[in-house]
Amino acid sequence: MPPSDDPFAAAAAARPEPEPNAAAGAPIGPPELAHTATTTDLARSDARRDAAGPGYVGEWALFCEYATATDQPALPTTVAALTGFLAALPARPATVARRIRAIAAAHRRAGHLLTRPEDGPAAPRTHPAPAPRRGNPGLMIAACPTRGWPAGLTGRRDALLIVLTESLEYTHRAARRLRPANITVPTTGPAGGAVPRLAGRAAPSGADPRTCPACAVTRWLDILGLADGLGRGSARMALTAADAPTPASPHQHTPSEPARRCGWGR
Repeated sequence: MPPSDDPFAAAAAARPEPEPNAAAGAPIGPPELAHTATTTDLARSDARRDAAGPGYVGEWALFCEYATATDQPALPTTVAALTGFLAALPARPATVARRIRAIAAAHRRAGHLLTRPEDGPAAPRTHPAPAPRRGNPGLMIAACPTRGWPAGLTGRRDALLIVLTESLEYTHRAARRLRPANITVPTTGPAGGAVPRLAGRAAPSGADPRTCPACAVTRWLDILGLADGLGRGSARMALTAADAPTPASPHQHTPSEPARRCGWGR
């Protein structure tokens, strides 16, 4: 077929096709630069998304969207942005606490300290004051059984814990860490005023053997030394045959001989 004489058809055939990037609205320039820009944007987006850690992706992304929409900084953020975010997106207390943890984690990972308001849901959590002492340690010691099996064994152990945490005011963690090497028992009787020492602190002595903390420590050391030196069966027989202390009972601040095998010093 002879070539067409239509000049418009010839011009359309000779017109170059637009580049794919330009037709798609992508930035005009070499393909290598366009690819680099796209990769950089994606990397920045991933870094911002993972700023709070993999466990807080959703919460941190939600806060970043709020900061962008309100034209406020996200990292480091401000008290106004934090309180505004929580006010604009109310949620259950557990969800609010998780969002705050996510924002704080992002700041911590970036080397910033999250500034919080003095009150409101975003305020720092205050630790409650320590609970007051529950009562008279002597009465609590007297309520612990000292004879029978296994009540006498657990009762003497509980009395020792009461002496540690109530009379000597050790923390529960420090009481759990007590070892035989930390206990020193006297070589003389109570007439000389000597009492067992637990991690350097002397056990108090009371007028009544039933409520005396030093006697409670010795009763526990006695049965523990017996179980360690002669066996569980001997400890069971001793507790079954033991007599409960009375106000007229003599004080006992020195453990029996088998207690030496448990490792306390003398």
